[in-house]
Amino acid sequence: MNKKLCLLLCCVVPVNTVLADVIASGDDCGDDCHWAIHDDGTLDISGTGGINGYGYFKTDSALYEGGSSHWQSTAPWGQYSAQIKDINIHEGITSIGRVAFYNLAATSVHLPDTLETMAYGAFQYSALKEVEIPSSVKYIGAAAFYSTSIKTAVLPENVEFGDIFVADTKSWIFTAATKIYCSQNDEEKCKTIVSNPDIIQTYTKSSNGQYLVGGKWYNNLDALTSGNRTKKLIYTVEEAEMLSKPTGNKFKIRYK
Repeated sequence: MNKKLCLLLCCVVPVNTVLADVIASGDDCGDDCHWAIHDDGTLDISGTGGINGYGYFKTDSALYEGGSSHWQSTAPWGQYSAQIKDINIHEGITSIGRVAFYNLAATSVHLPDTLETMAYGAFQYSALKEVEIPSSVKYIGAAAFYSTSIKTAVLPENVEFGDIFVADTKSWIFTAATKIYCSQNDEEKCKTIVSNPDIIQTYTKSSNGQYLVGGKWYNNLDALTSGNRTKKLIYTVEEAEMLSKPTGNKFKIRYK
């Protein structure tokens, strides 16, 4: 075959290839922040540093099917609330500003390992069903995940929280239906961020990244939130001590 013809044919994109087109985009969400909404419903946020904080305004009706709030974020993607199904925040973003993703139809979000802070109402009233909070996060503002559909959340160790106003139930960081796993060292602090402290479960994390909850081991966050416990036959000294029960001057080691 003629080499020129071969090169031409190889560069032709098949007609049935589906590419996610960008329906809206901008560079106005921070000092170095870029956003794009694709026709598959994905909102991509990339860049370095922080995402701006925003306000909100009242609309005539709920912004998406199944939503309850009539308030829309003034973020540049706010007008596309009903079309956004997934939020993908790329590595390099370090903070999320006030009500940045407020009341979006998105059911899932990816948070980068570079993220350190989330401000007030960051995802409030969104349709989120799940979230994995990176261990890099050191601060979560009041109402950050309030009135979402998140069933389970694992909070990083030593995380700090925004002020919760008892008189204002909407300032709770999570909804009462969310099961929250919190570091044993942070238990009392975690009980202040929800209306029902009974939904808090504590964990101890080993040096190899496994989680101990109620005497059961889980390999990682996914295993913990899905309930897939680790079946252990051999324990490290550290893990055995974490499972042990003191009896006088000796430890009773429980093996499984």
